[in-house]
Formats: sequence, structure tokens, C-alpha cells
Amino acid sequence: MLERVCRPSALADSWKRVLANDAADDVLSPGVRRFARDADTLLDELRGRLLDGGYLPARLVRVSILKEDGAERVLHIPPVVDRIVERAVLSVLTPLLDPLLGPSSFAYRPRKWRGCGTRGSPTSCGPTSTTASPTSGSTGSGGSSACW
Repeated sequence: MLERVCRPSALADSWKRVLANDAADDVLSPGVRRFARDADTLLDELRGRLLDGGYLPARLVRVSILKEDGAERVLHIPPVVDRIVERAVLSVLTPLLDPLLGPSSFAYRPRKWRGCGTRGSPTSCGPTSTTASPTSGSTGSGGSSACW
């Protein structure tokens, strides 16, 4: 499994997702800007550290933001390299583990959201879907809703 996480394409795709997420507000964080300057080399080094057992997650970065009511909200954000590793692991594990989860498990799952299945059926909410359900293999049709 580690080999799949460490594929150059998996790490590059993870970096692209981290970069896109950070750029969502049109302002890159300093860590992302630094990583972007030499991303290819840094991804190769990260791959080597992962494969030889030398990778260790770094400390979280503490960031305080002010809420509208003046209160402070404290966030603890992983460094860029750790977010890339997390995303790569997630991309490998999700397709393997997601089918094992029950139809009422929604947290942190792709194409799932709270409220799906609230009336006893996983097809009782969401947009019309024509994709296959991972549990039934059937496809949505003619206005039926699906959470998959």
C-alpha cells in the first residue's frame, strides 16, 4: 500500500489538490508558495523519505483568526508536506474502505452529506444521480435522488 501512496503521480496529484485548496481564496499561504517554487524536487525528496522510513510529520502551525463577534478562533494547521502525505494516503484508502462503511455513515466521505437517508433510505435526498450505487450496483433513473 505504501508503494501506491508513494507513486510520483499520487504525490503530484495530492500536491495539486493541496495547492488548489490553498488557492481557493486567491491567496497562497507562505508555506504553499515556498513549496511551489521547487515542488518537483521536494516531491521526489518526500517520496524518498516515505519509502526509506525517514518521514516524520512536523508540528502543527497555530493560526488565530478573529470571528465576526470579536472572539478568537484558533486553528492548528499541518504543514504543506504533511497535507500532501495525508491527501495521498486518503486517495489510496478511500476506495478500499468506503465500500465497507454503512449507508448511514456520512462524515468525511466523498459524495455523501448529512441528511442523506434521513427518511430511512439512502436515496431520499441529494441531486438526481445517474451514477452507480456502491451498495446496490443500480443506477439512478428518471428523477430519483442518490447520495452516491
